[in-house]
Amino acid sequence: MNLGFERPEAYYDGEGNKFSFHIKPLERGFGETIGLMFRRTLLTSMPGTAIVGIKIDGVVQEMQMVDGTIDDLIDIVLNLKQMRFAITNDTEEVVKIVFKGNEGKQYFAKDISLPSNIEVLTPDVPFLTCTGEKEVEVELFLKKGRGFVLASKCNDFDSGSGILAIDGKFNPVIRVSHPVVKDYRIGEDTDYDSVSFDVETDGSISPKEAISLSVNIVKSYLDFVDNSEHANKKLEIYKKQIEEQNQLLEKEIEQLGMSIRSQKRLKLNNVNKVKDLVELTETDISSYPQIGKVSRKEILDTIKELRMQLNID
Repeated sequence: MNLGFERPEAYYDGEGNKFSFHIKPLERGFGETIGLMFRRTLLTSMPGTAIVGIKIDGVVQEMQMVDGTIDDLIDIVLNLKQMRFAITNDTEEVVKIVFKGNEGKQYFAKDISLPSNIEVLTPDVPFLTCTGEKEVEVELFLKKGRGFVLASKCNDFDSGSGILAIDGKFNPVIRVSHPVVKDYRIGEDTDYDSVSFDVETDGSISPKEAISLSVNIVKSYLDFVDNSEHANKKLEIYKKQIEEQNQLLEKEIEQLGMSIRSQKRLKLNNVNKVKDLVELTETDISSYPQIGKVSRKEILDTIKELRMQLNID
């Protein structure tokens, strides 16, 4: 069937791991629709590599100091979450790497010895600081995955292994700007959209490859909807879920059961509702002045729980 749509064109502008992506012309309203669809897919569904576990002999809880360093485990884990790696072969298995440090100095991601099939993409991210009083040995566990996976969902390690599971931030797409929609003219007709947005990756995949993959992901979902005999019923369920999610997003943070201290820290930084809270990153929270480790952990745990309820990766 010919619906009379103008055939849009897509082109890229940029180099390295930063690109701008442009689509035009689009029927009025489709610029926002398509732009947000790409943004959501790029930010949540791309495959990549992440550290998913850590083991240090004698360290069994997050707040515990690591002997031979000036760091506790939670500080080291926060540093690990800022690191980006790429497993370059086709393995789907968990890969173990071992770090050993015995000099009294600060170590970085580039100081971790890696096998030939693993590449570090963030060499200058701090890892830990050794005192030099003893050798420090840390086992790290990496694997391939997609999107964001909570540590509580990790089933790669046995309960008695001594390995602490870490939230897996697999997505190699670092940033996708909000789509910019502008009027577009064809002849005398200005009733069209053009949409542009910027994409930045960690270097393990190019922005162009990420966009191409996101197209295939979206197509697979749309094909499923087109072939589903229960599309109308699922649409009603989806609408109900959206309504419930919107109600949760509008909740005040006082309704979440957090401590008064944590609430005050958030309020002082203009975080008043759930919709504000779930947008925060670990870096945002750590930057708040006078926030203690207990409050930081409580806020992070609350965000994890809310994101699970809202199905946000």
